Amino acid sequence: MQKSEKLRILVYTPTPEFTGGFYRCFFLSKYIATRHDVTLICSNPQPMWSVKEKIVDKVSFKLLPMQKKLTPFLLADFLRLIKNYKEILSDYDIVHMFVATVPSSGFAVFFAKMLETLHLKDSKLFVDWEDWWGRGGIWSDYPKLFDIMGTFLEEEPIKIANGITVVSDKLKDRAISLGVNLKRIFKIPNGANIEAIKLLSKDEARKQLMLADDADILCHIGFTHPIAFEKMIYAFDEVAKRQKNVLLILVGYLNEQQLSIVNKSENRKKIVYVGKQPYEKIPLFLAVADVLLLFMRDFVQEDARWPIRLGDYLAGGRPIVATAMAEVSNVINECKCGMLAKPDNAKDFADKINYLIENPTLCKILGRNARKGAEEKYAWGLVAKRLEKAYKNLQD
Repeated sequence: MQKSEKLRILVYTPTPEFTGGFYRCFFLSKYIATRHDVTLICSNPQPMWSVKEKIVDKVSFKLLPMQKKLTPFLLADFLRLIKNYKEILSDYDIVHMFVATVPSSGFAVFFAKMLETLHLKDSKLFVDWEDWWGRGGIWSDYPKLFDIMGTFLEEEPIKIANGITVVSDKLKDRAISLGVNLKRIFKIPNGANIEAIKLLSKDEARKQLMLADDADILCHIGFTHPIAFEKMIYAFDEVAKRQKNVLLILVGYLNEQQLSIVNKSENRKKIVYVGKQPYEKIPLFLAVADVLLLFMRDFVQEDARWPIRLGDYLAGGRPIVATAMAEVSNVINECKCGMLAKPDNAKDFADKINYLIENPTLCKILGRNARKGAEEKYAWGLVAKRLEKAYKNLQD
């Protein structure tokens, strides 16, 4: 591949548009697209069989078929795989596959590598690793066949890619244990959306959301595994024993099991469930909070993650109480923006919340540190430059 200033980059994720890990692909693509040509292929969040194309923030989007039920989902993933084959045959300098543990990503990696080996294409192949899937990770909650196939697709593409992007040291170490050369591994964390999430007045935000000015407000955003969710609600009940004017705001979808946990809380009237919210309203919910919560279960997958919401929390400029999992602990300690509770310990989590509520001056300091960390270390624009450098390193 000839060196060039402007790269043609193909990014693929099977994740539906504007859900979960899609944001990692989108924000990285968005900032790289200011200097290079980027095509982002993802799934359509609506159950459709057609392909939709558009341009967003200079990124060329292709939304592929997505279905919710298992059998049509597998068929849709097969169709996404065929589309990926066609795109890989096009003239791209970089092909970057996300969530390779899904067939439409993993088998596309094998196809791209075959073309490179046969000298039919000269594009550089990257695989992104954001979650711990096999070997006791996410796939352990699924039928054994899914676990076996998913683990294979998680590990084998890592071994053959030209470059590996990982969000955590734990995933980097696992890649090395699989025989990947350290020079091919690039740590690219998730980032903070400092452009969309501005520092807002707490009082003004509470007025807009019609929340009490004098309440101590805790806020949790996004999905949490039911095991961790139940312990977080227990921690809130412990806090409410000491803080008589406290509210917990839950932002994001809750399933029936989680709703049942909320309804059983002895402080149900102090829990405000607002459901899934449009992204543009997230800054308001961050701003109303005195403390932001990130309770994680003591699980290998959680230890290997860099949660997307953590970047939003940093940008929101509020203190964070989080479970002391590896990468989250690194960020909290590096930015000096919160307190860490012992894994699986709801009582310790509650104690950390109580301490912050009762020390408002410390809360202000930690909140300022959070925003500073977002701006100076984890802004998506800065993270994207690290990825761009990784791309160019493999062109040499």
